[in-house]
Amino acid sequence: MVSAQYLYHDRHTAVGAGGGLLLFFGDIGSMGSGYDLNLQVVQHIDNDWSVRLLVQYGKAADSDEGTPNAGRDYAYTSSLYRLSVQGAYLFYRKTERGYSKMGLLHYWNRWQAEVLAGPGVAGYHVVPGGRLTEEQISRTDGMAFILPMGVGVQYGISSYLSVRGELMPVFIFSDDLDGYSSPHSKSNDFMYNIFVSLIYTISP
Repeated sequence: MVSAQYLYHDRHTAVGAGGGLLLFFGDIGSMGSGYDLNLQVVQHIDNDWSVRLLVQYGKAADSDEGTPNAGRDYAYTSSLYRLSVQGAYLFYRKTERGYSKMGLLHYWNRWQAEVLAGPGVAGYHVVPGGRLTEEQISRTDGMAFILPMGVGVQYGISSYLSVRGELMPVFIFSDDLDGYSSPHSKSNDFMYNIFVSLIYTISP
């Protein structure tokens, strides 16, 4: 009976929204920064595994000021639209006993930590700045494949409401998301997402 009640809880669906910091590493400046917003839907498959659909929008900007390329004086502002599907494995949990909205006894996670990864796609729009002109820019709009990977820690305020923090490196299969691909570049663009989300659990 306890096992069935435990599964009842862990096969739930959850929705969430949040925001945080976007750190971008491209060919202009040293580290671009900006904000990032997200919407997410999570489907728990069993006690340890879940699948998440993550929709994100963010904006980052940087310039050559204060770098060895200061004389070049390039700058950019990039708007980034991302959609990814991620698998997550829960490797730590601290559970508590409670009751569902239907009055059934179940177990829920006060604390949980998981690793996650999965493919996605990013759309981008770049506004050049400084001496970076439309003629010098490699692309102002486009799409690129991405691979987010990261770790998340979640604290349950109650059995239905949680606060979640995540650190997510994002591998980008393009060198154009800041609008400029340097002839001396040896790697693609890269970014980090650091965000906090509010998660609401929906009863199965």
